[in-house]
Amino acid sequence: MTEIFGAGPAAPEPFVPPAVNDDFGPKFVPKEYIGSTVIVQVSGVSEFDDQFNGGKKQAIDAESILVVESGERFERQRLFDAGIVRQLKGMAGKQVIAGVGTYSTEKFPKRQFVELKAPSADQVAAAKAALAGDSPAPKPAATDAPF
Repeated sequence: MTEIFGAGPAAPEPFVPPAVNDDFGPKFVPKEYIGSTVIVQVSGVSEFDDQFNGGKKQAIDAESILVVESGERFERQRLFDAGIVRQLKGMAGKQVIAGVGTYSTEKFPKRQFVELKAPSADQVAAAKAALAGDSPAPKPAATDAPF
């Protein structure tokens, strides 16, 4: 079942964990796609050691991310942006349509952080067309993943 980000809760689907290995594809960098529509296949949440402050941090593991406007597909991604982690934490096993946007905080009012936004009707229509195969062929991503 495909979720529209910000549209409210939906019935849960069974979670099937991805194969465990470090075979990550080219890296998806959310800040490079601000204003774009993405379709994220969320695998789940993973924890890792924070190298700078100690303790644990969380990331979202995504089986795939499709940038609708460009057709770029990123496989097996790990998203570290705090806003995106907070938003997708409870969506393991779901496919989510969202816009990529920014927010700022009171502590850092001049700094822009990446988060997902509820998509417009046009973005939802384009994403559904991409899911149905009515969009241009996916282009391979250009950068190599650092994993």
